[in-house]
Amino acid sequence: MNKKRFEFEDGAYWEVYAEQTWGAQRATGRLALTMLKLDAARADIVQGVITAADVDPLKWDPDAINEVLLLHSTVAWSYGPIAAETLARIPSRHVSAVLDYVNEVYPQSDPLAIAALSNGVRKDS
Repeated sequence: MNKKRFEFEDGAYWEVYAEQTWGAQRATGRLALTMLKLDAARADIVQGVITAADVDPLKWDPDAINEVLLLHSTVAWSYGPIAAETLARIPSRHVSAVLDYVNEVYPQSDPLAIAALSNGVRKDS
């Protein structure tokens, strides 16, 4: 599978898959269901037509989706073990560069992405 490598001015690097994996899609979709006003069974039935109105603003956490997406998309990096604790210590400018890339090249097919797009949270691809 193709990869995209980011090399930063401080010598750090980060490699991600150049296309969305099934694992990343599944993980973001599962987390998305926890942020909806719908129950999981109904959300599964209507997946693909979920709108911003279906998102529960009290549960909405785009950072959680971004974390799951980044962790499941990462092939390798120079920061230490691929884990949420490591991700929390990575400079924001590095995270932003990688996140911008995955948001641009990965399909926006999970229910939260659809809802977020209608809510103006994630970038269009």
